[in-house]
Amino acid sequence: MQPGQDLLAAPDNDESIPFRQLIGALLFIARLTWPDIAFAVSKLSQFISAHNNTHWEAAKKLLQYLKGTVDLGFLYKRTTFDKEEVKLFGYSDADYTGDKQDRKSTGGFAFFLNQSLITWGSNKQPIVSCSSTESEYIALAATCREAMWLKNHMDELNIKTVQPIEIMVDNQSAIKLSKKPEFHKRTKHIDVRYHYSRELLMEKKIDVIFVPTDDQTADILTKPLLKGKHKIMCKNLGLVSKDQEKSPQHQNTKTVIQKTGMALLTLMFILSFITNSTSVTTLINQPVIWRPAANPITSGHNEFHLVVKFVDPCSILTPDTVHHHLLPAAKAK
Repeated sequence: MQPGQDLLAAPDNDESIPFRQLIGALLFIARLTWPDIAFAVSKLSQFISAHNNTHWEAAKKLLQYLKGTVDLGFLYKRTTFDKEEVKLFGYSDADYTGDKQDRKSTGGFAFFLNQSLITWGSNKQPIVSCSSTESEYIALAATCREAMWLKNHMDELNIKTVQPIEIMVDNQSAIKLSKKPEFHKRTKHIDVRYHYSRELLMEKKIDVIFVPTDDQTADILTKPLLKGKHKIMCKNLGLVSKDQEKSPQHQNTKTVIQKTGMALLTLMFILSFITNSTSVTTLINQPVIWRPAANPITSGHNEFHLVVKFVDPCSILTPDTVHHHLLPAAKAK
C-alpha cells in the first residue's frame, strides 16, 4: 500500500470478486513468512464484508509486490543455548488515528531472539485514543503480553533468556507514563487493563527503552512507508535476498527460510478457494497440495529440505476457475 492511500468501506459488497478467498490466503503467509505485508493484509481484511473493485485492485497490487520480493527470506544464525543466555527483545509502535473512518490507531510489535525475528503482529486498536501517547501506551500493553508469553515459552523449553526483556518505544511520553504509577488528568481515563506494563516494570520483568523513530523496526507494521524506508525496515527485520545469503558475512548461516515455497502454497490456496466459490469442478480429483514424502525430509537437527513438484498450470488454470478480470492479461502474455 502507498502512504496516503485511503480505503473506505463499500456500500454494496461485490460477491462476484473472490476478495475474501484472497485475503484468507494472504493472512496465512503474512503470519508465517511475510512480516513486511502484515499491515497491508490487516488493513485489507477490514473490508471482507464491504469490498468492491477498488479493494480488489489494492489486493492485486499486493500480489505484484509479493512476486517482486519472492527471493527474500529470513536469515537465522546458529545459537548455542547451553553455553550462554539468549537475548529476547522487542519493538513496539503505533500509528495514531491511522484509520480515517473510525479514527482508531494501529499497533504493531516485533520480537527478536539474538537478532533473529521470531514473532510479529499488526492490529487495529479496539478503542479510539485521545493522543499519540495513549495509542503508544496501548500498543505497549499488547507488546508486554506477547513478551510474557514468549518468556514462558522459553522457560518451558529450558532456554535461559536475559532479564529483563527490553522493549523499544519511540515515544518519550509513553515511556514516562509506564514508569510513573501516579495518575494524571490527561491519562486517568485510560482503562486499567492497559496499565499491565507498569506492573511488569515494577517487577523488573521488562525494561522500556527509547529508540529513535528512524530505528523503530515495528514502524513497518503500523502504516505504509515510502519505498526507501520500506527497504530499510525489511533489512532491519532480517529479510535478505539470495545474493545476500551467499555473501561472506553470512557464511555461518545454518538455515534460510525462503518465501518461494510459501508463494506456491498461497497460489494453491487461492485456486482451491476460487474453484469452490464458482461451484464448477473441472478436474476429476482435487489437486493435492501436500503429500507425505517417501523419504524423511529432515537430516540431522539443523538442516531442512523441501521438495516441490510443479505441474502444468494449464491443467489447473481454466476459464472456469480464473476470475474474468485476469483473463485479458493472461492472454496478452
